[in-house]
Amino acid sequence: MIAALTVALTGVVTVSGPKNNARDRTEAANARIRILVNDETYSSAAYDTRLKMALELTGELEAEEMIRNVFYDEHSKMITFEFADGTLGGIMLKDLRTPDGFMPMN
Repeated sequence: MIAALTVALTGVVTVSGPKNNARDRTEAANARIRILVNDETYSSAAYDTRLKMALELTGELEAEEMIRNVFYDEHSKMITFEFADGTLGGIMLKDLRTPDGFMPMN
């Protein structure tokens, strides 16, 4: 049976079911990260606040063994990590969008 992802009203994703394997944990972690980065409060926050929010979430995910090897690179303005299944991931903290909302192509 494939584990089910459940999103509570609080925006927390939990994994339930008989198999809580690395792929399930990776999908759950990725869903929680997407909830954070797509949240209006996060996206409109100052850089230091986004950093704090992202580090808080990655700390929770690391404690739950959904991600590991969390590293903050001040130069690139990114938090990088490894998902439970070995896939590399990251959260870009600097908003690269232009004032009209588009990502630069160059």
